[in-house]
Amino acid sequence: VLKALGDCTTVLPMSFGTIAASEQSIRDTLRRNQELFLVQLKRVAGRIEMGLRVEWDVPNVFEYFVNHNAELRAQRDELAQSGQPTRDDMIRIGQQFERTLNHERDRLFHRVEAVLLRYGAAVKRLSPRSEREVLNLACLIPREQQEQFENVVCEAAKGLDSSYLFNLSGPWAPHNFVEITL
Repeated sequence: VLKALGDCTTVLPMSFGTIAASEQSIRDTLRRNQELFLVQLKRVAGRIEMGLRVEWDVPNVFEYFVNHNAELRAQRDELAQSGQPTRDDMIRIGQQFERTLNHERDRLFHRVEAVLLRYGAAVKRLSPRSEREVLNLACLIPREQQEQFENVVCEAAKGLDSSYLFNLSGPWAPHNFVEITL
């Protein structure tokens, strides 16, 4: 229903599972929150949300980073030479891996975001769903720019090697750009 409506008009999505007791309660809610709804509608008018996910397309993310990060590789080699690593050693290298992973995610986010912003997209960074996921972005774009958006994403991917996989989805109702709490 949201997709069909979103194809022809601006949709103001609500939280899934929002249930009204009656038609009158809907009318009362609309009246009480008219200003809030109008502000949110104005913000997303004529726009759609596109999803952009970037993943590391490598067999093993840890090994990928060990091969590309001298500090992480040195810590791994040190652990291997010590024989039996302690729990603290394993925690230390795990923390270094997490810092390296997040640093790379931040670096790529700023690079991709700069391209998307240059083309007028609003960008919201969402939490990665897995270790393999580099970026999980929601992008708010004018409805009429949907076809060109794929070219913008291709421009954002330029210069990256084949270890990155870009996945574009949508269009969606602008769920991540509407902030309504009733």
